[in-house]
Amino acid sequence: MSSDAKNDEQRIPSVREAITDQLLACGSSQTPVQGLSVTVNEWRSSARAVGRALNRPIKTFVAGEVVFAVLGDWPTGAREEELHQQSLQRAAAAVNESFERHRDIR
Repeated sequence: MSSDAKNDEQRIPSVREAITDQLLACGSSQTPVQGLSVTVNEWRSSARAVGRALNRPIKTFVAGEVVFAVLGDWPTGAREEELHQQSLQRAAAAVNESFERHRDIR
């Protein structure tokens, strides 16, 4: 086995773990292409493997310089709905804060 193949075998599990953690926390995972430790195709393949392991539909895509994985059925269940609502509240608060800062500048 080549050194590169062995390094890939070591990186893939950590990539899958990171994707899993993000998917379970917010229903999606994203990583800048420049920050990948594997190829874009390996990252997307890893994300699809995570989706299969979770028995969840998943879509992967690249937009600009970022690779994404999104659970197609997020949120399911009370815990995910709670996480989703918290995320929406944080986003709304950030938009409101930005608006208030912009208004104060005028």
